[in-house]
Amino acid sequence: MNENRGSRADGWDPYENMPLELMMLVGVRSDALVNYRSLDEDRRAALDDMARRAKGRMEKERLIDRIERGDFS
Repeated sequence: MNENRGSRADGWDPYENMPLELMMLVGVRSDALVNYRSLDEDRRAALDDMARRAKGRMEKERLIDRIERGDFS
């Protein structure tokens, strides 16, 4: 087994470093993805920056929830 890749048992989370748009695709968050893609480029860039600064998967999920609700439109 590759030592650089872990498993869920040792805390490795594949979503942790995943870009926001890809996370929405993989997580089948279609409403959030539609809202995200309807935003202008600057707003998407700001959200991507917020996602990069997020401290883990749960924080990113909350950000996606806000996008899905339309909080950034």
